[in-house]
Amino acid sequence: MQTLILILTAAILFPCQTDGNNLISYQKLDNPKLIFETIPDRESPVYQAGSGVITSSPGDTVGWTYYDYQCNGSTGQRIVLDEIGGSHVFWVRTGSNLYPPGIWYNHIDSLGNVLWPYEGIPIVENAGFPQAAADTEDYVGFSYKSTSILNNLWYSYFSLQHNIFRSFQTGIDSAFNPYISIDNNRYPHIVCYKYSPNYEFPLNLYYMGATDDGNLWTIHNIDKVESPSAIVTSSPVSRKTAVVFAHPTTGGYSWRNDVHYVETPDGLNWDWINDRINITEYGQNNDSLFACVDLDAVYDFNDNLHIIWNAHWATDQVIYYKTFLFHYDSQSGIISEVSSSDSVWISGCNPGAWNRPICKMSIGIQYESNNLYTVYTRFDTSDCSAGGYANGDLYMQYSLDGGSSWSAPENITNSLTPNCVPGDCDSDHWPSMAEHIDDYLHIFYVNDKDAGGIPQTEGTVTLNPMLYLAYPAVTTGKKDKAELPFTINLLRAYPNPFNARATIEFDLAAPCDVELTIYDITGAKVETIRRPGLKAGRHSILWDGDGVASGVYFARMEAGGYSQSIKMVLLK
Repeated sequence: MQTLILILTAAILFPCQTDGNNLISYQKLDNPKLIFETIPDRESPVYQAGSGVITSSPGDTVGWTYYDYQCNGSTGQRIVLDEIGGSHVFWVRTGSNLYPPGIWYNHIDSLGNVLWPYEGIPIVENAGFPQAAADTEDYVGFSYKSTSILNNLWYSYFSLQHNIFRSFQTGIDSAFNPYISIDNNRYPHIVCYKYSPNYEFPLNLYYMGATDDGNLWTIHNIDKVESPSAIVTSSPVSRKTAVVFAHPTTGGYSWRNDVHYVETPDGLNWDWINDRINITEYGQNNDSLFACVDLDAVYDFNDNLHIIWNAHWATDQVIYYKTFLFHYDSQSGIISEVSSSDSVWISGCNPGAWNRPICKMSIGIQYESNNLYTVYTRFDTSDCSAGGYANGDLYMQYSLDGGSSWSAPENITNSLTPNCVPGDCDSDHWPSMAEHIDDYLHIFYVNDKDAGGIPQTEGTVTLNPMLYLAYPAVTTGKKDKAELPFTINLLRAYPNPFNARATIEFDLAAPCDVELTIYDITGAKVETIRRPGLKAGRHSILWDGDGVASGVYFARMEAGGYSQSIKMVLLK
């Protein structure tokens, strides 16, 4: 029996204004609709599973899928970084007929070794749209919707080290698009959407939280929305958690929104009405700028919330192609522009359903420095497939001042394939970046071999590699880590969290002097431990934190011109 998969249709795009070069500045506004059906077979696939699909896009192949479309709205977290530097990735994979869907998983250790090269492993059958989060130990949780049992939402968590895997129904059915975070209490928080009776807009936005690993859930209906954009994120240094979502300014339009958020100080108590903050207040004084459909958020290590989203001009008749990327800092309350796209587009070159020229953004925060990074998909009007869909590239920008100013956009995949035919495209899309960053940005994305989202009937069915990319973070006053020879591997701190004493374990590839420096959450130096003339091999250093207060600390190890950092939580 065929499995039914919920998908969202594209807006039908009609050019409203062109010039002699067939350029469009805006398009007719047609609200996307919810449909509930499967997609029939298309062409035979170009590549075979496990063959190591040829691509010019950077990164390691950690899996593959025919189901290129990995999210409807916000991209969320399909990759998380654990406490010992390992990356965990999750994605939807199907056969060439696009069913049945399943969730697949892979792990990349701190040395960059892929546990199951090229393939990954299946972890949930008949399920889709996974989202993941890591807790303060070595457990990873993920949420997903089942397509076999009334579209129930599920929560699972596991530990590779302890060989544990547990799953729980959340108590809500007929729902989709779950996003998850795990706070410092190890409480899971999930936001999702329930279908309306006729699978139409508006959508009912729900929150679910649990205090007992996932056996019993508190459920609350937050809002009625037109865009599947909500995400949830938790602070790494306190028990704060925030739900961020796009609230419609005008009913019936999915692309005319404000950005709202609600925050709990302790992971338990929410005031969904009085604590709601509208950070944009679009539509005032005849302002026609509105939030689109994508957003993301992260707390920094000073406990401030940062939100990022895309926006465009829109009337009740048309939307303009020019797209802005904005950032908001809860401490200052200031909105800053990160980037913007061109104001025109080429007729016959479509970014695809739920996409804008800048879309699917992730925001992350770097240990120690509190530097902000964002990675997103950007479409270029000069790079379109033969089928009429824009090929994406991944771009990165960073801020060294809490989001007040941002670096120039940097194309980090740079895999242009204009006029490509199915199987020869390198459309880099649906990126997700781990929200916590060490010396690298940990990025997971789809290298779509024919641009356009297959479940939206865009493009052609192809076998698409799922790529993991460790992109060097910005350093100040030192050579880039990627330019230095590998010398040290900081494996872990254990126990973590710890009470008074923690053992910090590391490997040396060559004899050298080692310096371990402990910093508190403000970046102040707590202690420096030196070990001269250590031999190659595995070593450990015991840090005694008996004389300092409970909180988050960072251990930075330097050896042979190379450095690595790890986060530790002291609980007394």
